[in-house]
Amino acid sequence: MRVLPSYYLVIVIISIVHIIFGFSVTDVWKYFLLIQNFTTPISGFFPESWSLPDKEMGYILVVIFLLVTSKLCFKYSKKYLFLLIIIGLIIGTIVAKVYYNLHSNNLELTQWSFQIRSVVVYRIDSVLIGILFGYFYMNNKEFMMSKRMLFLFSGSVIFIFLAFCILVLKFKLTNASLFWNILCLPSVSLAICMFIPFLLSWNMPSITIQKTITFICNISYSVYLLHYSLVLFLMKYFIDTSKFTLVQLNIFTLVYVLITVGLSYLLFTYFEKPINEYRAKNLKLNDK
Repeated sequence: MRVLPSYYLVIVIISIVHIIFGFSVTDVWKYFLLIQNFTTPISGFFPESWSLPDKEMGYILVVIFLLVTSKLCFKYSKKYLFLLIIIGLIIGTIVAKVYYNLHSNNLELTQWSFQIRSVVVYRIDSVLIGILFGYFYMNNKEFMMSKRMLFLFSGSVIFIFLAFCILVLKFKLTNASLFWNILCLPSVSLAICMFIPFLLSWNMPSITIQKTITFICNISYSVYLLHYSLVLFLMKYFIDTSKFTLVQLNIFTLVYVLITVGLSYLLFTYFEKPINEYRAKNLKLNDK
């Protein structure tokens, strides 16, 4: 209810813009079904939306498998069925990455970003690792909070290890394809999860900082939807920056940021927020 209405609205707006300027919208139907990058790289239409199917398809697949297994295996503990499905899907995603690593001859990180980092079948584990971590937090909250510094340290070690491999050992697809294609992205997800218990223990900041953070959080999804394929696309279409000086480029960037933030505020205030309030009131989500 929060994610899809704004997403569909922006797809319609971008489609209208593309039609007006004579660009193709033949693949736009895939975006409505969230399959624009399910097994193949995303097209040039709304390319920044690649991360949304990664998350939503992860949730959808988990729910489908949970429903099916709970009906077929109703005698078994739902707790263990849940773990089996989550871990099984994580393993399945890793197997897909192993297959890609064995059969791909790609040696460029730019292509890697399109072919594996941004493709759903290779990235579902990034969501599932978070779900798995959330499951353990829900069932072992006191233990995980008491060991939050240990989790923080473990996450830091993972990030340091990744940085060491990339910056010091100079891992590239030419000499370490297994690292990039299989290990890197799940390790990032795991490291981020390790920070969660520590972050949950933080005290609330001052009112000013709190309001600033809340404002950024509120408009962040709208910024995600609008910043590139709509705002930057139109600005670059009407303004030729190829001969701009550094000062002119900085002014262009500032105007771009201000327009993006302004439009995002309007989208959140007059579209996303009313839908959120309707959802909270009529679906009684605040009572759960």
